[in-house]
Formats: sequence, C-alpha cells, structure tokens
Amino acid sequence: VVAAEVPRAVVAPTSPAPPVIEDRAAVRETLDHYADAYAGMDVRATAAVWPSVDRRALTRAFATLKSQGLTFDSCNINVNDTSATAHCRGTVQFVRKIGSPTPLTAPQEWRFVMRKLGGTWTIDEVTATRGAMASARAGTGS
Repeated sequence: VVAAEVPRAVVAPTSPAPPVIEDRAAVRETLDHYADAYAGMDVRATAAVWPSVDRRALTRAFATLKSQGLTFDSCNINVNDTSATAHCRGTVQFVRKIGSPTPLTAPQEWRFVMRKLGGTWTIDEVTATRGAMASARAGTGS
C-alpha cells in the first residue's frame, strides 16, 4: 500500500477589519447613542457619550419639551488615530410642552468632534445649524 499525500486546501487567513473601519463603526455607534439619549431626553445617557455637555442647560432644554426625536440621514465620519470628526445631516422633531401638540420637524446639520480614550469614543463638541426651532414646520417635513 502506497500512501499518497493529499494536498490541503489553502485557506487565506482571515484578517481583522482595518482599524479605521472599526473606529468608524464605533464612532457611528456613539452617534446613535447620542441620538437615542436625546430622543429619550435622558441627560445622564447624553453625558455618557458627551461628558463635557452642560447638564444643567440640557436639563432646562429637555424640560421645555414633551417629546423629541433625532434622525441622522447621513454622516460623513473622518477618523485620525484617536480623534474623529463627523458631519451629519438629518432632522429633529419635537413637541413643546406648551402650545400645539403637533410635532414640529426641522432639517438639521451637526458637526461632532470626538476622541477615543481607553478604546471608547466620546463626543467633545457638538455644533448644530442655527434656527432649527425657528424654521420648524408642523407635520413630518416630508
């Protein structure tokens, strides 16, 4: 009996996702947590992703609203090692406690400056377009 050596199938080793792709996904996850925190009008959850937020001012702002929502339609994320910038477009929808119960919707643009500490992405600064409240329209904005 002659033993023949059977060649093994060559399988390319799976390489981990490039760090920039992983970081972009982590930044997007942080932005989603920010949006969820705002929609829930949750100051603690907002501060968890944006530690430097003025909690008192945010508490006062949330106190004027019955509800609000935040939707990012698109975000361009640029990562550079332990810092990132995200430019997002979307809409903000809210109902004031006083006045009409009709939700108001406004287009919005945001700029987020973020940093990575200990493997976690947090927001350092948020800049939003001015006049979202003033330009808000009743209804869905569609």
